Amino acid sequence: MPAESAKTATNQKKVREFVGKYGISKFHDIRGDEGGICHQVLPENGYVRPGFVLVGTDSHTTTHGALGAFSFGIGATEMASVWALGTVLNLEVPPTIKVIAHGHFGGHVSPKDLILYVIGKLTAEGANYKVIEYHGEAIRKMSTSGRLVLCNMSVEAGATSGIVPRMKKHYII
Repeated sequence: MPAESAKTATNQKKVREFVGKYGISKFHDIRGDEGGICHQVLPENGYVRPGFVLVGTDSHTTTHGALGAFSFGIGATEMASVWALGTVLNLEVPPTIKVIAHGHFGGHVSPKDLILYVIGKLTAEGANYKVIEYHGEAIRKMSTSGRLVLCNMSVEAGATSGIVPRMKKHYII
């Protein structure tokens, strides 16, 4: 805010008109109290659930993996096909890299430190076209905001997605 160009401002105006014309109620504008950054707005409003497949035109769509969703960024043309057809085209299940974080975080060590360490080990292209899965005691004990950080920054290692798989409770009978 404000739009960086006349073209962007015109496109934003067209989106608002479209939303109004079709009565779309779950529209979070970039302005006002309900606006914000897309990868923050969705979790904050409860739109992401474990097991969902979620796409967005923001590279940090990977953030939603923190909530057990398979989420990844796509281009504007691909998104147009999602809107028109209701599905993602040519989707292949990517291979995974499993990261297991044992133990707990010491003082002044945060989830951001963990992801920076992981990126350092993998390099900026080490997870290209792969999903990074986060497991282990440290992840289970981590706050939701910490998991959001891990999955958000997975893209910085080139990952298609980062995910914290749904933590299942095990019962002994």
